[in-house]
Amino acid sequence: MNVLTAKQIKLRILLPSILIFLIGLFLVAVGSYYTQNKHLEQKVSASIASVDRLYKANIEYDIQKMEGALLYIKDNKEIQQAWKNKDRELLYDLCSKNFLSLQKNQRITHLYFIDLHKKVFLRVHNRQKFGDTLSRETISNA
Repeated sequence: MNVLTAKQIKLRILLPSILIFLIGLFLVAVGSYYTQNKHLEQKVSASIASVDRLYKANIEYDIQKMEGALLYIKDNKEIQQAWKNKDRELLYDLCSKNFLSLQKNQRITHLYFIDLHKKVFLRVHNRQKFGDTLSRETISNA
């Protein structure tokens, strides 16, 4: 009969216990990593969605500002008549005060009057420069 010594008994109990403890510790660490990673992904996704909503709201706000500026021009018969008569000075005088307000309060930096041939009739933001033809893609799409 083989009698085990106290040291052998301790090793037979201690080694599997340490191995089980290390495996458990590893599993807890891996589980914590994946859980943290999932929470981080959710927070990033929520932040991206929030930024997207804010961006769209800002675009909508800018659209409303532009519509306000266009309605001012559309509803003002004097501006329409000056544009129709190709009276650059009168058109500038009629639009410049409103443009300065738009520039100050709405961050609108440019206001053009462009004919059907893409030729600039008046830049309210730079009245000395006119007569050139715009070739940018944005003007073609407008």
